[in-house]
Order: sequence, then C-alpha cells, then structure tokens
Amino acid sequence: MLDVGCGHGLLVEAQRAMGRKSYCVEGSADAYDAWPHAYRDEFYSVQDFAVDGATLPPTEIVTSFEVGEHLPERCLSAYVHLLHTMNREGIVLSWAHPGQGGTCHISNRAKRDVVALWTFFGYEEDREEVVRMRKMSTMPWLRENIFVLRRRPYEALARPTGPHAHGIAS
Repeated sequence: MLDVGCGHGLLVEAQRAMGRKSYCVEGSADAYDAWPHAYRDEFYSVQDFAVDGATLPPTEIVTSFEVGEHLPERCLSAYVHLLHTMNREGIVLSWAHPGQGGTCHISNRAKRDVVALWTFFGYEEDREEVVRMRKMSTMPWLRENIFVLRRRPYEALARPTGPHAHGIAS
C-alpha cells in the first residue's frame, strides 16, 4: 500500500505493525518529525508529489485521504497521474465536496465529478465497499467523501462521454 499525503503516517505505521508492505509520500516536510524513527527513511518520503511524482515502488492499493481539495488546480493533473500510476489494483480516496468546511480547501469536487474522473481512467466504484467503509468511519467528512475505486480489466474499458468525461473540470 502507498499512502499519498500521509500526514503523520499513522496508516502506514498500522499496516507495517500488521506485517504488510506499506509506504508513505507526504508533501509537507513538517510531517517528518512525527514519523516513527524505525520507518522514517526507508518507507516514508517527503516529496512534492503533485509536481514531481513519487519515487517509491508501485503497490496494489494507493490511499489518499483529504488531499486533493488542498491542492491548487495547476497540481491536480499530476496528483491524479500519481495515484493512477502508483497502483496495480485500485485506490481508496476521499475528496472534500463543494460547501464542506475545512482549512485551505481550494479544489473541492462533487462526488459525481470524482467518480467520472476515475471512470475515465478505467476504474469503477466499489459501492459495496464504500458503504461498508462509510459505516465504519467515525469522522463525518470521511462518511461523506470516501471512494473505493477498482481498476477494470483492460478489455472492459469503455471511454465515457459528456461534460465530466475528462474529470477534473470544476
């Protein structure tokens, strides 16, 4: 698993404690001091991931919670590209919706736009898993904003059309 925008790295730390391969990429150098010393240099990385991409290995699943809405519009294509290229099976993602409160939310997206974006890239929303994860969450913003996206097999891909076909338009 790769956690993009991992903050203090708690998800990666929990995954590693269970013996699972996990990595972390964070855009803020301030998070470095909060990371566990045992993992800090090998599994955690501070990078401007919205511009440069990640230098960690691709993993089965990429997670990214409450990151996209904090990025300026000019960085969103690189962010989406990173999430897409770093996973082999799917993405677990949250993205603040328009009107949601929060600090520095500058790129909020409607649910339909998030789903349309990832459909364009060959993913389908796993609605059953979304419902399960929303019920488990104790944070209201995650109950509203979580997406579980699975890569579709190549032969099943069909390109969507319409106003949201290319995804990241406001």
